[in-house]
Amino acid sequence: MTQQIKPSVTNPSIAVVYKTIERGELTLQPDFQRKFVWTHEHQEQFIETILKGFPFPEVYTCDGEINVAKMLTVKSVIDGQQRLTTIKNYIDNEFKEPLKLIPSYDSLPEARKKSFLGYQIVMRDLGEIDEDTTREIFRRINLTKFKLDNIEIQNAIYDGEFIQAAKFVLDNIELSKFGVFRESEFTRMADLHFILLVMATIENQGYFAQDKMVETLVAQNNDKYPAKDHMISLLIKAFAIISDLNIPNDSMWFRKSNFFTLVCEVAKYVDNIPDDFFDKLAALEENVMDAKKNTDSDYAKYYSCMYQATHSRSARVIRSEYLVEDCLK
Repeated sequence: MTQQIKPSVTNPSIAVVYKTIERGELTLQPDFQRKFVWTHEHQEQFIETILKGFPFPEVYTCDGEINVAKMLTVKSVIDGQQRLTTIKNYIDNEFKEPLKLIPSYDSLPEARKKSFLGYQIVMRDLGEIDEDTTREIFRRINLTKFKLDNIEIQNAIYDGEFIQAAKFVLDNIELSKFGVFRESEFTRMADLHFILLVMATIENQGYFAQDKMVETLVAQNNDKYPAKDHMISLLIKAFAIISDLNIPNDSMWFRKSNFFTLVCEVAKYVDNIPDDFFDKLAALEENVMDAKKNTDSDYAKYYSCMYQATHSRSARVIRSEYLVEDCLK
């Protein structure tokens, strides 16, 4: 059993933390941290939290490199980069857009400035730990968060152009009518995750394993998503086409794995859907389901990819190849 890390907990004021950052004694973005990704709106909402005196989650730090010139140990932020960067941006007035929800720091009355600067941050310092341990702690802190569900954290952290496009699509289709998701899954944002996965696949111009590209594309297109209107139009049209097919509720196409493939490929061929698409889908389904008993069937591979490792890149590619070849060409 490894030795337990015993952190020291302090409550420095924003003024103290700001000066620590300014003096180079606290590094906001070690190389294991992602870049600053919060939207302008998210930053304003966070500062509003402080101005109203509400608490926010603790910040984790550890010992970093030793600054020989200054004869001090520089601290590194393990978790809290977005929050501390936002605080610094507010005091320095370094926002990229005009403030709408809150007054600027410079315009605050003296008393409110003192209150803001006196706000106490909960800092949990883990002391001297090696780089591998630091990275592992960072991973575990964020792993704990993401298991709430991945999509819930993405929605909380980003909620910018890419996610807003997905939400608009959901507001304009009836995903529940297809019977793909249970009611409990809707409450955990499984529907939003599904749309983001489809969007990421289309933007990536190809399939990938698991959710590998989703957060990357959400972050890249958070502030600005140039293809937003096109993507919204494309997906709404794709879902309309699928809806108009009136596929039976017990069809294999309403299994999540197959439905994902169907939505992605209909979106890809949205302007070239054959007139007999429904009949071709029905024929493909019959061949695939017959392969359950006939393992020598040409469709046994699809049947396997419908139930095993369904989120792997190879399974997604194989399902799409069958769908395109049998139904869309």
